[in-house]
Amino acid sequence: MTIYLINNTHTYNDKTNELKNIKTGRSIKIAAMRIKCLEYMLNHAQQEIIYKKQLTNELWGERSQFISDANLTQILYLLRRDLKGFWPEPVFFHSASNWY
Repeated sequence: MTIYLINNTHTYNDKTNELKNIKTGRSIKIAAMRIKCLEYMLNHAQQEIIYKKQLTNELWGERSQFISDANLTQILYLLRRDLKGFWPEPVFFHSASNWY
């Protein structure tokens, strides 16, 4: 089990898939594929850019060659929706044509 500290305002517990606001104690659980995406971004946060191909390979493994951009876009949309209103900033991550 790993508990990540994010911006000194939130924690993420990878065993329970729970994101918690330290100040308010409010927490949310996030669905499996979205969590896998969030974990990858947390573990690679030091990178300036996370490329679509990297993220797609991590989420779908060998099947990634058959996955369209729309699948990844949907996962990111749902993750943003989960975090909306829970996160202090309006946008948690930015996207461009080939990176996130």
